[in-house]
Amino acid sequence: MARLFTFLAGDAPLVDGPSDEAMLDLLTKAVQRRHTFLDRDTTVQFSLLQSKRGFGSVHTGTPTQQAVASEAAIVQENSTGSRFVLAFQNLPFANNASIRPVSQVFDAATAAFLFP
Repeated sequence: MARLFTFLAGDAPLVDGPSDEAMLDLLTKAVQRRHTFLDRDTTVQFSLLQSKRGFGSVHTGTPTQQAVASEAAIVQENSTGSRFVLAFQNLPFANNASIRPVSQVFDAATAAFLFP
């Protein structure tokens, strides 16, 4: 998923211009409709531009199923405008607080990259 989003965020077309724009439009609408996880932590220094989230269960063969969250996103760092692709997959999800550590790691990683 990260590679797909990297192609969509780049200058070279993934499929063709109109197809790429249609996909980016759908991913932008997901952000506008708040169908996201990463921006639930309001302390981070990035904004979501496009996003695709997943939420479901992992079938472990036991009677209880673990809820998991996944998301891939094109984000923009707030002070520089630099864009990044962020992705995580199958994070155990209990509530919105489950996502905060991931958001914080992404925030710290982009800051360390931009401001060494």
